[in-house]
Amino acid sequence: MLSQLLTYPLKFLLKFKPIRERLAFGFVHHHFDDLKLTIPLTNNLAVPVPHTIALKSFSEIYIANDYGDFLKHMPLPKRWLDLGCHMGYFSLYLIWQHALKSGDWVGTTNAEGALLIDADPRVFKQLNRVIDRNLLQGKFQTLNAAVAPPDQTSITFALRSGMVSSIDKSGDPIIKEVTVPRLSSESILSRLKPPYDLIKMDIEGAEFRFLEDFPEILKDTQALLLEWHGWGSDTDAEERIQALTAKLGFKPPIVLKERECYHSTAGELYAGNHLYLR
Repeated sequence: MLSQLLTYPLKFLLKFKPIRERLAFGFVHHHFDDLKLTIPLTNNLAVPVPHTIALKSFSEIYIANDYGDFLKHMPLPKRWLDLGCHMGYFSLYLIWQHALKSGDWVGTTNAEGALLIDADPRVFKQLNRVIDRNLLQGKFQTLNAAVAPPDQTSITFALRSGMVSSIDKSGDPIIKEVTVPRLSSESILSRLKPPYDLIKMDIEGAEFRFLEDFPEILKDTQALLLEWHGWGSDTDAEERIQALTAKLGFKPPIVLKERECYHSTAGELYAGNHLYLR
């Protein structure tokens, strides 16, 4: 009875366009998560979308094909690390590819496991939704940590509207600062042991330090899929990445996304996507 009493005045108010528009604005910008929106894939898999920013991440991986057709150049990985996992969409994409290959949702068992790592503590509620919705409790593990200098046990990041950034150059307003543990080889190995078919990296400039500081992880890795970054005068970032990967025994890169320059209030950012194979 109470729900009916509340429904009638709401239906009346929704007849007026200005009220509908105001309510729609409020839901999209302040209560989007209450919509419980998911984007269905095939094979009974789905992508939870907690806010409008997540739609950009979805588009990059499932529509815009930001990583190119990297699977044309390598076998579908069964065991991988997802560094800078953000919404978990990349790893879910790989699970989807396993399901498509097997022709059955149950076929996702072909994937042995993945460790999803991110510095932003805000994303882990979403990662749990991805895991729960797609019954990936036995496949995905998560870790809140960040790449940092070896002499540090933790690192402080500026939380912004989109993601965490130790570089702190985006120009977006800082929401707050957060301190997270330093990523270590031990924290990785204790959760998902090598060998790894793939390490995917999108860690906002920390890729250089990871390549330098984690040789014991990288020696048991068959492929690297990474977005490299260079700020302002750092115009040789792409060449330095290639030198570091060559030193680790990887072949010259397959360029999936050519070098691009992005402009912000903090200056210019150069970035591109490479695939490195043994």
